[in-house]
Amino acid sequence: MGEMSTEGWRRAIEEDVIAKRKQNANLLRKRVKMYNRKKGPRVGDWVRLNNGVMTRFTYDWGIHEREDLGIQIGDRERAGDCGSFFLGDGYCSYSGSLDPCILRKNLRRTNKMKEGRVWFFHLNHWCADNGINFKVKFRVYREVKT
Repeated sequence: MGEMSTEGWRRAIEEDVIAKRKQNANLLRKRVKMYNRKKGPRVGDWVRLNNGVMTRFTYDWGIHEREDLGIQIGDRERAGDCGSFFLGDGYCSYSGSLDPCILRKNLRRTNKMKEGRVWFFHLNHWCADNGINFKVKFRVYREVKT
């Protein structure tokens, strides 16, 4: 078997990169599809607060079967540019600072969607410095006074 030319190596590397991008795109599609099955406000969705600030939901206390605890929001001071959102199989989890909860009865879904940044591990291989970022469309809610 002969040696591979520089052009041959370049082509092989490009094909490998394209194949890995397709795998990551398939992972993203699968995860977004699973995530979008969830009803109501979700970690990662956006909310416009009464004061006009737009931020994201960061922790759902309702997962503990306590709907009265509400859903927590992110750092209001940074207007949604807070922490990081990991997109898993059907869920989004948040790492960063937290602000108070908003009760679900004080939320109304709008007909708008807004992009937000998420990440997951390249090719689902969990190791340091292997995260890849994407933008995904999230639901938008507004806070109301009740």
